[in-house]
Amino acid sequence: MNRHRKKAEKEKREKKHKARVPREVKDDGEEDERKYRVLGKTWDQKVKTLRSVFSFVVLEGKFFATLDKAPHTASFDTCLVASAQVPIHIKPIGCRYYWATACLAGYKAKDKTRAEVRTEEKIGKRRWEQVVKLGGDGSKTLKRGEYERHLDDFGVNIGVYSPEIRRAIRGVVGQKTLYPLAHIDVQSIPVLFHPDGRKDVLFEIKFDCGKGKTFDGFTTDIVEIEIEVKNFPKDMPDSKIEALLDLAEKMLFRDYGDNLEPIFESKPAVLFRHLVSWRDRNETEFTAAFRSLRGDKWKVWERPAPKA
Repeated sequence: MNRHRKKAEKEKREKKHKARVPREVKDDGEEDERKYRVLGKTWDQKVKTLRSVFSFVVLEGKFFATLDKAPHTASFDTCLVASAQVPIHIKPIGCRYYWATACLAGYKAKDKTRAEVRTEEKIGKRRWEQVVKLGGDGSKTLKRGEYERHLDDFGVNIGVYSPEIRRAIRGVVGQKTLYPLAHIDVQSIPVLFHPDGRKDVLFEIKFDCGKGKTFDGFTTDIVEIEIEVKNFPKDMPDSKIEALLDLAEKMLFRDYGDNLEPIFESKPAVLFRHLVSWRDRNETEFTAAFRSLRGDKWKVWERPAPKA
């Protein structure tokens, strides 16, 4: 009976996955992650907490079994393992541009499906990366379809996707021209680990530190921790993945619960809430500002001085 239940659960999961996420290349797929905002009154407090959590994760060694520890290193030379360093890839500070239409479709609280359309220059690779994420906010684990393509220059190009994926994207963001309305300067430190020492499951915990800005000058701190599911057995039920994510969250909150807040939205959500609020208050002003932008470069629009 358990075998039939597992088979039914697997078929249900695969059917749900195929229905939600159009796929055309290897990099397309579903992104499952938990996100936590680092709290603090000042930038320095937030960064200090982020670094403290990072140190805890790379030194803990049991639940956060990073790839310089067992079980991953069980078959490697013991001298090499003893001198190995935690596998991290500290990325250079980069700038991500976030694109939307004048009506901000896909970024409003009432939208059933949320969008994230971003581009980022890949330093040293002489190209730009375009990433589109589609999915609903609000669940404990953020689940989104993710579509990544390479571009030759600054800009956005939905045409690089297949007709199926283009329809999915345009069904959320609309048919009008996309412009870069916000950007985030960010550095990310990802660390891979086997949760609870399970060699057949791989998670990634990322420590993100950045500053966000909209084209009218609104700014906010972006200091977050993300735990993303990277790999797991095909026959592993969702409930077990969620249980491992719950354990990871419990480990973080055991010592840092007062400094972390679970969030259920993408990084630019705060920036676009500001823009949506501005548009709701004064659509004429927002529209005039939007029309002053150009799609081939980043431009900060300056608000006119208030009348005396």
